[in-house]
Amino acid sequence: MKAPDHVLYLKQKFYKNRSPLARFLDAFAARGLFFLSALVFFSRRVSILWVNLLLSGIALSCFMILLHIVSRLRFESFVLRETEAVQKELFSQHLWDAADAELSALAAPLLQKDETLVLLRRVEKADGDAVRNALSPGKKVALLSTGGFTPSAEAFAHGLREELLEAVRRE
Repeated sequence: MKAPDHVLYLKQKFYKNRSPLARFLDAFAARGLFFLSALVFFSRRVSILWVNLLLSGIALSCFMILLHIVSRLRFESFVLRETEAVQKELFSQHLWDAADAELSALAAPLLQKDETLVLLRRVEKADGDAVRNALSPGKKVALLSTGGFTPSAEAFAHGLREELLEAVRRE
């Protein structure tokens, strides 16, 4: 039974485009080296050859089981990271393609009663100037940027928030 294309793609990306033959040769060499190392280790402790071979074989089996477990865990972790990255990209693309009404509906539960939503449709991150230009005097505004915000824009918004809180405290 052939694996689905998306599984083959993930395995190819996980193994960094190394061919199955190259992976097999690497695994064979690693297991051979481990077996020989175990054989030398046990030969220094036990003088009977067949006991050395048996102990080395058991050690190799344990090593192979451990390698398999670690490999599976690494692959599962890789698949989760890749899946999250694809989901983020698709959601980002959906936000970019969405109509203003749909974006407003997505953001509505996050808004306070007296806030107005301002959409900044941008490919790149919105900077402090874009945030300043989107503000309206006398209105509470919530900004949604499809490209995100630069650190300078976040610092600018944080500074405004601090000034507003200070003004409210003085009143």
